[in-house]
Amino acid sequence: MEGGVRIATTNGEILRFRRTGAATTAAREDFVPRWQGEPVRATAVQAIEGQRNIYLLDAPGRRIVQLGRDGREVARFALPTELPDATAFYVSETLRLAYTAHGSKIAATDLSR
Repeated sequence: MEGGVRIATTNGEILRFRRTGAATTAAREDFVPRWQGEPVRATAVQAIEGQRNIYLLDAPGRRIVQLGRDGREVARFALPTELPDATAFYVSETLRLAYTAHGSKIAATDLSR
């Protein structure tokens, strides 16, 4: 994330923090996602520096949302409806797969279009 961290809060907000210069603490920076549809309630966020995009898990909405680094929504991907809500996830941009944990099960969702 360009030297920072993103956090999903319990109310679904996404916060961005970054340390600048010789500062020993990180300061909050503005981050306002631009949704294509209804707003998403993020329950987890993945922002790996080597990846081009940011990924959000919206467990209640049963989807993964892909955002550009600027916060613009790129795509939404539906998760399996027959499983409990996802509690964790990982997206492999190289494989174009999202792995989600649903209780004792792991699901793989194809992210290619």
